[in-house]
Amino acid sequence: MSMIFGSGELFDAATLRRLYPGGSTEYLERFTGALDAAIRSGFILAADRAEILELAAATYPGARS
Repeated sequence: MSMIFGSGELFDAATLRRLYPGGSTEYLERFTGALDAAIRSGFILAADRAEILELAAATYPGARS
């Protein structure tokens, strides 16, 4: 089934700290920027923005900062 939908693997804590030293706050800021760029480019509907941001915040795997 993953061939159809893709798959993912969680980063370990050290990798998360290296990628996002500001924790979930930095991750969500960067995620929001990428999401807004995708909306401007027409890949994602603006109407879905709030729901996508809620999912991103709820599923960040690291400790909340």
